Amino acid sequence: MADLFQTTPQNVTLHLKAIFAEGEIPEEATCKDYLQVRQEGQRSVSRNLRPFSREEADRKAATEYEKFADRRRLAIEAAAEEESIKQLEVTAKKISQRKKT
Repeated sequence: MADLFQTTPQNVTLHLKAIFAEGEIPEEATCKDYLQVRQEGQRSVSRNLRPFSREEADRKAATEYEKFADRRRLAIEAAAEEESIKQLEVTAKKISQRKKT
């Protein structure tokens, strides 16, 4: 997932913990514990780790992108409307000045 989102594994873990804490996605539906054994210096260490479902992460990423795209589209539309209003105000001012002359 870190490669998919071009970030660190630690950052992915932090985001997923926040998602689970907020109840946005149930942890049980996306994770399964497994045991990893590795060498740390001179000792062999085993830890229970929890990998995450790529499908669930892909759905979450797609949803987040859709939200981002919607916010961006709305911001662009709002900026365009603001520009149109400014142009109308300039035109109204010119018309008003012409009527005075």
